[in-house]
Amino acid sequence: MGLSQFTTILGALLFLRQVAGVTQPTNPNIIIILIDDMGFNDVSFHGSNQILTPNIDAFAYNGVILNRYYVPNLCTPSRAALLTGKYPIHNGMQHFVQISDEPWGLPLGERLMPQFFRDKGYSTQLIGKWHLGFWRQDHTPIMRGFDHHFGYYNGYIDYYDHTHYMLDSNYTAGADFRRDLQRCHSDNGTYATEAFTKEARRIIEQHDLSRPLFMVLSHLAVHTGNENQPMQAPYDEVAKFEHISDPKRRTYAGMVSSLDKSVGQTMRALLDRGMLNNSIVLLYSDNGAPTLGIHSNSGSNHPFRG
Repeated sequence: MGLSQFTTILGALLFLRQVAGVTQPTNPNIIIILIDDMGFNDVSFHGSNQILTPNIDAFAYNGVILNRYYVPNLCTPSRAALLTGKYPIHNGMQHFVQISDEPWGLPLGERLMPQFFRDKGYSTQLIGKWHLGFWRQDHTPIMRGFDHHFGYYNGYIDYYDHTHYMLDSNYTAGADFRRDLQRCHSDNGTYATEAFTKEARRIIEQHDLSRPLFMVLSHLAVHTGNENQPMQAPYDEVAKFEHISDPKRRTYAGMVSSLDKSVGQTMRALLDRGMLNNSIVLLYSDNGAPTLGIHSNSGSNHPFRG
C-alpha cells in the first residue's frame, strides 16, 4: 500500500465525517491495527462459519470495507510499503523478509510515516512487531520516528516467554522484547496479544488529549511463534472451538479469537477516553495466511488460491 493510497483513505473518511455534520477541533487520531498472516476467510464478516469475530465484524460493518486492497505477500516488504508509501522495489525491500542475523534493514534515507506525523504534532507510538532491521541502533523504531516502542524487532517470538529462536540457525534462543531501547522482562509469561493490548490501552488512557495520536498496534498474532512451538493460544480461547477437528486449526482459531477480543478492548479504550469520535482506525493483515512452509498457520485464504 502506498502512502498516497493511505492518504486517500483518510481523506475519504474525513469527508464522510464532514458530510455527517461532525466537526473536529484538531487533527484526527490515526490508529493502525496491523494483524500478521491472517487468512481472508478467518473472519466471520468474510463468511467464515468456523471462527466468529464479533468485534472485527462490528468494526467492519460500522466502517468502510476495502475489497480492493492489496499488499505484498511477505512481512518485511509489506511493512516497508506501509511506512514509506512506496512499492518495495523502490526502496530495496522487495525480495524477502529480514532475518535475525542479517546486517540490513529499511534504508535510513527513507522518511517514514511516523516522522511525517510527528512533524505535524502527533504523538507517535509503535506496539509490537517491527521487522524492518535492527542490526544498528539507528535502524530501530525509536530512531525512525516513533516516540515509543513496546515490542520486538524480529519476525516472530514465542507468545509467552517472548524469546526468538530459529531451529536452522547456529545460536540459542534469546529474549526479543523491549520497551524503547531497553530490554523488557516485566511481561514475561503474558500472552503476547494480551501484553500488546494492555500497552495500547495504557497509551490511550494516558494520552495527552491536546495532541493527536498516531499509533500502530502491530500484533504478533496470528503469525506462528518459534518453530519448536509455533501454535499458541490461551486455553479458554481454544476451548471455544471444539467443533474444529484439526488441532492446529483449533489453536489458530483461539489465536484469532484472542485477537478479536483485543480489537474490542482497543476500541473500547478509545471510546472511554473520548477519542473515538475523532479517530480514524485502519485494520488489516500485512499479508494472507501462509499455507505451506515452516510458518504455515492453518489459516484459510478461501476463495483465493495459495
